[in-house]
Amino acid sequence: MLVEIFSKRKKKTQGKMPDVYQCETIPQELRIQIFHIFRDIKEVSNWDYLDAFEDACSYTRTALLHEYGLLFLESNQYSVEQDIFAYLLDMETETEKILDIVELFLSRLQRRKSHDSLTNQMITELNTRFRERGVGYGYESGQIIQIKSQVIHSQVVQPALKMLTAHMYKGANQEYLNAHKHYRAGRYKECLSDCLKSIESCIKAICDKKGWRYNEQKDTADSLIEIVFKEGLLPDFMQSHFSGLRAALKSGVPTIRNRRSGHGQGASVVNVPEHIAAYALHLTAANILLLAKAAE
Repeated sequence: MLVEIFSKRKKKTQGKMPDVYQCETIPQELRIQIFHIFRDIKEVSNWDYLDAFEDACSYTRTALLHEYGLLFLESNQYSVEQDIFAYLLDMETETEKILDIVELFLSRLQRRKSHDSLTNQMITELNTRFRERGVGYGYESGQIIQIKSQVIHSQVVQPALKMLTAHMYKGANQEYLNAHKHYRAGRYKECLSDCLKSIESCIKAICDKKGWRYNEQKDTADSLIEIVFKEGLLPDFMQSHFSGLRAALKSGVPTIRNRRSGHGQGASVVNVPEHIAAYALHLTAANILLLAKAAE
C-alpha cells in the first residue's frame, strides 16, 4: 500500500528525498515495510494467493537453510513463515541476507504470478520503499540490482532492462544482469567482462534481425560496432552528431574491458575500482538503449 501522506509530500517539496544512496544497511523501518509488503498478499481473500504466499515462504526458507548451512534461521520452534520474518526483522541479519530473502521470495512468487497485477504492485511498492529510505537497491527482471543514483537508474538502466526483455535480446539481457550480480558481489573485473559481452550480444541480435552479415566466432565489439555504422543504423544526416558516440562505443566499455580485465594482468595484480565498474554498467545501459531504439 502506497499512500502520499503529508510528511512524504513535504519532504518531496523540500527536496529532501535522496537521489544518491547508501548500500551498507537496511534500516529497521524498511525491514518492517518489506514485512508488510510480503504479508499483504496473504491477506487477499483468495486461496490461490495464499497458496502462492506459502509456497514462496517455503521455497525461500529451504533455499536459505541449504545455502547458509543452517537447521533454522531464528528458531526451530517457529513455523516456516515465522522463521523467515523473524530473520528479516532481526537487526543482526546482514544486509546481503535481507536482500537474499527479497530476491528469493519475489522470484518464486513471480513464477506463480508472473503477469499478476498484485505482484507487480508489490514490486513497485518495494522499489519505492527502497528509494524513500535512501537504500541503493531495487528488484528488476527477477533479481536484486544495486543503484547509486535514481536519476541514472530511472532514465537509463530501467529502460535498458525493459528493452532487453524482448526475446531477441535474451543473451544480452542475461549478460547484463550477470554484470549487475558481479558488481553487487564486488567482482568488478567480471562485471566489465559481462558488460562487453552484453553489448556484443545486443549488436549481434540487431544484425540477425536486420539480416546483416557478421562472423559469429571472430567479430569483436570493435568490428561489430563498425558493422552497425556501416549499415546505417543511424541516419546519415546524424552521423556527424554521433561521432562522439561512435568514439565512446569503440573506446568506452570495450577499451576498459580490454585494458583492465580482458587479458593477462602480468606480474602485478590489476585492481578494477568500483567507480569504473559502475561507469561501465551505466555506459553499457545507455549504449544498449540507443542501439535497440535505433533498431526499432
